[in-house]
Amino acid sequence: MENNAILSALSARKSVRVFTPDLVTPDERAAILNAAFQAPTAGNQQLYTILDITDPALKATLADLCDHQPMIAKAPWALIFVVDYAKWIDLFEHVGCFEPEFVERTGKAPRRAPGLGDFAIAAQDAVIAAQNAVVAAEALGLGSCYIGDIVENAEEVTELLGLPPYTMPLSML
Repeated sequence: MENNAILSALSARKSVRVFTPDLVTPDERAAILNAAFQAPTAGNQQLYTILDITDPALKATLADLCDHQPMIAKAPWALIFVVDYAKWIDLFEHVGCFEPEFVERTGKAPRRAPGLGDFAIAAQDAVIAAQNAVVAAEALGLGSCYIGDIVENAEEVTELLGLPPYTMPLSML
């Protein structure tokens, strides 16, 4: 199987912590994001959001919040994968599941807020999308590094990014 391009890309992939100053081209960015969006998700709900970060000041603040890792500030591009089960609530609000009329009409209680199991499913979906992005970057000859430290200061990162309730930054590339 040594000539299999996907297996070769997976085998060649390493965490890169030193980046060239070259910008990622629009076509490369589109290909990486498309690969992430093609990742399978539970019920095709896609309960994650990908934040596309290029602002130098924002990357510098994220570098400080993620255990003072200067490589984050020096990277030309960062992606933050956010568990976003606010989408779930938005969907049910959109179809009227929280409205008193829904309860009267169906005799069913309104939908509950998402719980830990819902968070776990959304987190799995976000990580699968991140892995697709990493593999796509590797296939394009671009290095990447997972930054799990974004979770350690999730509250501060959430505030910095202005994230709504029922969301949480989970991983950064």
